[in-house]
Amino acid sequence: MNLDPFGFQAFARKESSQFGEDGITLELVARLSPPRYAIEIGSAIDRSEEIENNTYSLAERGWECDWYDPRHIGQDNPLRWVRLHPWKVNLSNIGCIHVTHPVGVLSVDVDGNDWHIWKACNLKPSIVIVEFQAQK
Repeated sequence: MNLDPFGFQAFARKESSQFGEDGITLELVARLSPPRYAIEIGSAIDRSEEIENNTYSLAERGWECDWYDPRHIGQDNPLRWVRLHPWKVNLSNIGCIHVTHPVGVLSVDVDGNDWHIWKACNLKPSIVIVEFQAQK
């Protein structure tokens, strides 16, 4: 099975993501010109460790972002355009995310029900990043 039918893997570049997602995202953003607003559910930004965040590179470029992760409790906001929400998003509370403007990028990385959370959030983003666990 070809998991890269459009050849985007050539653009993979790791600035702050785990596997080069941000390089692919930046290429998609350049091609599509989506609204400059991103939501990341599961957005680790522990400065004592390596940052693994799919939308950090967008925030560095001035995008408005909302990041949801229970690890944000007590963290300093790394960038002016980012709002940190220190709670764990799951299927029972996904409805608490209220968005009043178009979403350019949605990233879901909660190590579990990622696809189900994406489907339950009822957003219509231009670009979606959803982690999956491949099973052999």
